[in-house]
Amino acid sequence: MILTAVIVTYNNYHGLIKVIKNLKGQSYPPSHIMIIDNNSIDETVNIKFLFPEIMYIRLVENKGSAGGYSEGLRLAKDFSDFIFLSDDDTVYSSISLENLVKSINSLGEKVGAVRTAWKGYNSLVPEKVESCGWSGVLIRANVVKVIGLPREDYFLYYDDMEYWLRMKKYNYDFYIIPNTIYLKFFENHQIKTTFFGKHTTIYKDEFRLYYAFRNGVYTSLIYKKITQLIRIILYAFKVILILRDFRKTKTILEGISDGMISRLGRNDKYVVKR
Repeated sequence: MILTAVIVTYNNYHGLIKVIKNLKGQSYPPSHIMIIDNNSIDETVNIKFLFPEIMYIRLVENKGSAGGYSEGLRLAKDFSDFIFLSDDDTVYSSISLENLVKSINSLGEKVGAVRTAWKGYNSLVPEKVESCGWSGVLIRANVVKVIGLPREDYFLYYDDMEYWLRMKKYNYDFYIIPNTIYLKFFENHQIKTTFFGKHTTIYKDEFRLYYAFRNGVYTSLIYKKITQLIRIILYAFKVILILRDFRKTKTILEGISDGMISRLGRNDKYVVKR
């Protein structure tokens, strides 16, 4: 059985090293590790010298998480049985991959993917989920061949949710697996605040606000998730009230508008930074 780990990275050389070492140290390590480099401008290219056994693919431009995972899945699906997906800022408990593989095999062919849990997750049995982020997901390669690749026109945010909702349309189930833990170690892109006594988080960067609202609105519309759409619009107004920032208000409204009219793809007005 061939298990390939796909890591999408951008300007996080030292974090990427941590992730690679973590995966190589798993009780059930991947057969192959593939790095999709979104045209980083830091030292990331040197990763192929530090770990010469890995597959290193450098994209000619930054295609975001959507383009990165699309390329990784496109390449890995033809020689793998399972594909494990990870961002460049996530590590996993040492038995995570082993438990994911055991679980997806025992749950049966109609389970298209399984994902890691988080510290403090209390269930003792696998539980169905609808969607999640890319990091910590193990997917069957033959499912990728059936449902296709992630949509590159999303560029960033909700590309993962759209993919898992699409998988569900093809009648594949998705489970979260206990006794697996993921841990993000690079999360400084959000502001944590309170609004009428309730905790809330808001993206700091304009590009994150734009893509999150645009793709959230678009995904809600194409999958007819009206309740989710209403929640996104209400959250947008809450963020506007909290930030009281004209430029970011304009960014949020532009994202919502572009989502409504299906104007997707990379918007060069919003430069991705790390």
